[in-house]
Amino acid sequence: MTHRSHILILAAAVAFIVPACADTQENDTARPLAVRTQSPERRDLSERIDYLGTVHSATELQVHAQLQGSIVSMPFEEGDAVRKGATLVRLGAPEIEAAVDRARAERDYWCRRSEADERLLASAAIAADQVEAGRRACANAETAWREAEARLGKTVERAPVSGMLLRRFAETGQNVMPGQPLLLLGSGDLVVHVGVVEEDLRRGIAVGMRAELVVDAGTRLPARVVEIDAVAASPSRTYTVKLRADDGATLALRHGISVPVRFLLRARNDAIAVPVRALVDRNGDAAVFLVRGDRVLRQRVTPGIEDDGWVEASFPWNGRDVVAVTNLAALSDSVRVLAVAEKEIKR
Repeated sequence: MTHRSHILILAAAVAFIVPACADTQENDTARPLAVRTQSPERRDLSERIDYLGTVHSATELQVHAQLQGSIVSMPFEEGDAVRKGATLVRLGAPEIEAAVDRARAERDYWCRRSEADERLLASAAIAADQVEAGRRACANAETAWREAEARLGKTVERAPVSGMLLRRFAETGQNVMPGQPLLLLGSGDLVVHVGVVEEDLRRGIAVGMRAELVVDAGTRLPARVVEIDAVAASPSRTYTVKLRADDGATLALRHGISVPVRFLLRARNDAIAVPVRALVDRNGDAAVFLVRGDRVLRQRVTPGIEDDGWVEASFPWNGRDVVAVTNLAALSDSVRVLAVAEKEIKR
């Protein structure tokens, strides 16, 4: 090989090496990438499902007319408290009242005759079989009168339980027929009804689980699922879930109001959490970028419960590292960054 050939080979080698060195130097001296950072925190996290429920009485009873007649009185208005045994409705039924009067008169007549026959029998002035017939007539008249009285008693409807008058279906002076609804009476024990889709039942909503009733921004009542309907409502395919507020917590509830319900599926106390926007590749190899000095380090994490913009992220956090929350697509291991704390930007 000639001297000129050696010179050409050396020149080619130098030409190959110099650009590579220049690229490395350029990477080392490139302007750092600006990122905002936040510090992980230890938080109490919970996974929730939110619905809107309606407050009902635990026991709701419809009061129906048992006889045909006109309403004479309905002393209670909607929302009034009612004691067990109180008169709710009184019907006017002249025909029944007249039947009672006739049955009473018949009873009085036959029973007086029977008493007279008994006296005559004592003096042997009447046959024993005639006295026995009088006794039967008196007993039959007594039964007929009692039946008429019982029928008349059905013109008065009394409260079967103590509670609240929820709704009036009829008014004073109205003619009603047997079986016609008159009133809706509810017990004072309140429950919340929620229509829950089948998918959320499969996620874990079950009898006994904890929940919250969000009465207003500052009032959350602890509650528990007490019943789930066995059959779905058609065609919506939702199941009625019933919740009861814990003892002493029902004072803030009123029958018929709507109340947001928050089912608590899972909870984790004192968990390491990062902002949701700090996660990359959450559905694959989930990770965050830790900022150490002017470099970033890709750290694999195991995401868990997400709550209010934060997500559980299991990894060996040293209590000092912060995580990048912006420009994540441009980051990779060892990239130089200019880190600015998010809280400093917000000041």
